[in-house]
Amino acid sequence: MILTVKGVQTAHQGSLEEVRDKVIADLKLEKATQLARLKAEDLVKRVKAGEKFESAAKALDLDPKVSDPIARNGSIPSAASGKQLAAAFQMKAGDVGTPLSLGANWFAYQVVEKQDPNPADFDKQKKEITDSLLQSKRQLAFEAFRTALEARLKKDGTLKIMPEKLKNFGSFS
Repeated sequence: MILTVKGVQTAHQGSLEEVRDKVIADLKLEKATQLARLKAEDLVKRVKAGEKFESAAKALDLDPKVSDPIARNGSIPSAASGKQLAAAFQMKAGDVGTPLSLGANWFAYQVVEKQDPNPADFDKQKKEITDSLLQSKRQLAFEAFRTALEARLKKDGTLKIMPEKLKNFGSFS
């Protein structure tokens, strides 16, 4: 296949005909996002006023779903991560969280059930957690040592970095 240039256009501000479809799509997305935000906020207001979550959601033409319990490092598939829902872990069962913006989507939630940590599970995971923490501290200490050593060696002239040599390092030319 051989490609040829048919013409050259200089950079210019797009005309309405050139950008019309993109502007319409962007406007529709913006309006849909605003509507989703308003529905999520209205849902939270209704539930805080005493209405049941499911009935309030259905009244707003929303499809309420119940997820499996999640941990702080878990996630709700195709919805939100435990980090995004960090506030939920401080709430009590029955509380409703403030709506979350997830790009063009909005996420409203209610804590249905809260399980307190099980001390037996902690005892099982204690060694793994301790090992992981020690390893991260070792890495931090080594990196601090390496950085300080490199700075000291550069300062006294013992270490010289030659960028032109580093470019070819590891190549077979």
